[in-house]
Amino acid sequence: MLPTDQLNETIAGWSGARFDVLWQPDDDTALLGRGSRALVMIEDDTTERQLGPGPVVITDQLPSDIEWAIAPVTVPAGTYAACRIGADPLRFLILDEPTDVFGDR
Repeated sequence: MLPTDQLNETIAGWSGARFDVLWQPDDDTALLGRGSRALVMIEDDTTERQLGPGPVVITDQLPSDIEWAIAPVTVPAGTYAACRIGADPLRFLILDEPTDVFGDR
């Protein structure tokens, strides 16, 4: 996850590096990659910017004993949540439906 406050400019920068927009479910989110493989998610969101850049783990189940920085919420792809492990953000995504864009789980 790459948080930004300038989504279009950030997308343009990655596009210049030959990344394609694979999915843009809303005005604040974009999934970029090469070919049909997703490699980076860009999000224009205040809370995400406060958390900082970090990985998104595709999983089938959320951990149970976690203090959430972003409580589990329904998003276009499924269920999303984020926490901190020490100083590092860690994000989780449960996909509603399998998709080739995210690769093998």
